[in-house]
Amino acid sequence: MNMVVKTRSVIAFETKSYGSSNVALIRKVSLLPDTLIISFASVFSNTSPKTAEKFSVWLNLQGAPPAVPAIPVSGKGHVPLRGEMILYHRPFIFTGAAGNSNLPPAAEWAAFRLPGRKAVWVMECPSIKQGGFFYSWGNQDNRAPIRTVEPVFPELTLKPGASSPIIRYRILVFPGLEQINALCGDTAAELRYEGKKALLRLVSASPQEKAVLTLTLRDTQGKTVCQGTSQLDAQKTSSLLSLEFPCTDTPVSGTLQIGSRKADVFFEKGK
Repeated sequence: MNMVVKTRSVIAFETKSYGSSNVALIRKVSLLPDTLIISFASVFSNTSPKTAEKFSVWLNLQGAPPAVPAIPVSGKGHVPLRGEMILYHRPFIFTGAAGNSNLPPAAEWAAFRLPGRKAVWVMECPSIKQGGFFYSWGNQDNRAPIRTVEPVFPELTLKPGASSPIIRYRILVFPGLEQINALCGDTAAELRYEGKKALLRLVSASPQEKAVLTLTLRDTQGKTVCQGTSQLDAQKTSSLLSLEFPCTDTPVSGTLQIGSRKADVFFEKGK
């Protein structure tokens, strides 16, 4: 690959053929100012004058052990070329396993949390729910477990000489969090249930304007066990905000709304 742009905050690479295919690629990587966000934009082109090309964008992330994946997956869903999957009776956060795991997405993000480091890295991958899936591979060594996070975007077909739309994805970093249960815009949320309280911690990867927050949590029967609102002041990048709401039972699902943005809340199995 050749570097075609290099500035303080942007680099771009170009290759005339990707592997042995007839697909050319331009990828731009940007560090967004005053944020903890890395933005990616890729365009693929079919250089063949006669033959159409089919392909999927497959991203591979591997956190240094003991990094733990946090992948929101559907309890039941379709994975392309692998058929219908039944994983659990509700959407949940998958935390990795030995071997191969093909996972129907329940949200358009996946993450790593770093035990003992208080940091969460998130890959936001728009469109993955429209025909894509998550893949994760794990080794068998419990002393140094490797668990990958691999978003696989929907398949594209390029006619001879055609170019793809811009394919965008982002990495967002959230210092101070031990886990992630929701991604609402550029804000990550960590949720715990302790002593009839829902403990909510928020960190944003970019500056945020003041907004109204609404949290709704539900139990295994779908009954609302927590309903609360709070007025949020403007927040700087990486500032940590802690809130408490009354909660009558252990939540297993829910929604979080900050201003006009709304996101599903996910939990690990049995948590």
